[in-house]
This record gives sequence, C-alpha cells and structure tokens, in this order.
Amino acid sequence: MANTNNLTQQPTTDPTYRIDNSFYVGAYNKWEHYDDSYVSLVWEGKFYPVYNTFLYEFLTSESVALAHGLYLPDQTINGMDYINSYLEGYRAGEVDFDKSFSAGAFQGVNADAFVNSLHRKCFHWQNDVLDGDGWIEAGRQIPYLIDHSTIKYFGFFNAKLAGYDQIVNDYEELFEKLVKCDICRDGSTQKIPPTTIHGNNLEDKKPQKVFIIPEYREKLYDELKPYVEVKDRLELSKLIIDRLTPQQPIPLGCQQNVLGAIFYPYVENKRISGGAKHVSAWLVNHFQRIYGKPFFTQSVLEKHLQGQNLPNLE
Repeated sequence: MANTNNLTQQPTTDPTYRIDNSFYVGAYNKWEHYDDSYVSLVWEGKFYPVYNTFLYEFLTSESVALAHGLYLPDQTINGMDYINSYLEGYRAGEVDFDKSFSAGAFQGVNADAFVNSLHRKCFHWQNDVLDGDGWIEAGRQIPYLIDHSTIKYFGFFNAKLAGYDQIVNDYEELFEKLVKCDICRDGSTQKIPPTTIHGNNLEDKKPQKVFIIPEYREKLYDELKPYVEVKDRLELSKLIIDRLTPQQPIPLGCQQNVLGAIFYPYVENKRISGGAKHVSAWLVNHFQRIYGKPFFTQSVLEKHLQGQNLPNLE
C-alpha cells in the first residue's frame, strides 16, 4: 500500500456530508464533452491537475447542495473550503511518488522493471484506500460523501496520476516497448483516458429501474439480510420485495466483491432484468458500505463477469 502516513489526521470535528445528486447531474451536463484526462486547478499562481471533473467541480463551487431529505432545506457547503486539503494530499503524493519512481530509474538497466511496476500501480494495483484497481480509480470514482480526509486522499492519488503522466510523456517509446501486462494483454493501456465525466459518465450512475423476478425476491433478500443491521432490514425489504426506492442508501456490512458475488448469478441467469450496467448503477445508488463509504462506482459486477463459471441458483 502507498505510504500515506505523512497525511495529517483530520480532527474528529471534520463532518462528512453527502452531496445531492443534482450537483453531479449539473457537473455531468457541464463537462460531458470534455476530452482531456485532467482539469487544471489554478491556486496561488500554480497549476494542479485534477483527474476527476466531478471533484474539480466540487472544489471550484462556492455553493454545493447537500442530499435532499438528510439536511436542512437548501443547506449547502463551500467546496473551495476543501482546496487546501486537496493540495495537502497532492503535495504528499508528489513526495511519495518521487521516492518510488525517480526519472533516472527509467534510464538504467532495470528500466523494464520500473516501467512495469509503474504501469501496474496506475492501472491494476489492488488497494483498500481506493477500493478498486490502481491509482486510476481516483479519476473514476465519484465522491458522493465528502470530508476533508477524503479530499486529501483524492489529492494524494491525483498526484500519483500526474507523476505517471509525466513519466509516460517523457518515455513514451520505452513504455510502448517494455510494458508486458497479462491483464492488458496487448500492452496498449499506457495513457490515462479522458476524465470520468466523458468515458464513464454520470448517466451510468443514475438510479435505474431494475426488475427482480418475483419468485426470486425473497431469496435475494435472505442473502443480503445478514449484511444489514436490524434497523435497516425493513428498508431492504421494501427495496427488494416491494421495489420501493429508499430515501437514502442502505448500509451493507460487506465489501464490493461480496456484493458483486451475490448479484452476479441473478444477473447472469436472467433473474434480474436490466443488464449488468444498469444493475451495477442501481447497486451503487441504493447501497453503501456500512461505515458510510459509497461502493466503487465502476461496474460492481465487472470482475464477476470476466471468465467465471456460472453459479446455479436452484
């Protein structure tokens, strides 16, 4: 795991806010056709890349609406109050990146090892902080829940992406020649793709109508129930059995891979209609991890749909 010890601990007075979905819809409409991999945040005469247009929109907005029904009517927060937290994380990320991947390392006899290590870190590194594959997740994830600590971590890993970008631009031919990746197969994944807003946009995250075949609703409820606290089980029942949308996401005491494993056979055996993309969007919008973090916004079912044997539901 990356060394994040040099990020100062946020005091307990740092509240966590859930941002209203209308803010992200507005960001999507604004940045839908943006084709670059990052946006430059200009602060005190310096440029800081932000590889996530939702995050950039938050940091540059003085009035960000909080989730309807969870806070006082029309309550907002100022995203610019979080810029210093982003920059603190970013600077720590720069230091950590330079310790591991100095430019000189790509000119020596072990250049191939450094190239492949950097590629894996950016695109395939399994980690608990980002709950996904590689530093690239800092650009893919949508930060629905906001506090200063979260913004620092986004800053930390955005600096890693900036460091990767610079190295690849400086040694592009070396990367094309030396990267040997079983996951990418053809080694073509070198450049960071356009920002989340373009390549994996908010339309995929909006709540979708997902139809669960009636005779399988109680079975699915029973499989999810052990991961839900007693006080939330009525909401779970309404969502799964009565198909009523909860006012806020239902907390689940499981990681994303467990959630994907539960739903994978239902989708693959056509017990839930809507397709994997819509079911994944539905899961992200209606559930969150029990300690208040949203599930990873890329396809929850993605890993389970790649080459696994089809489970039997009967």
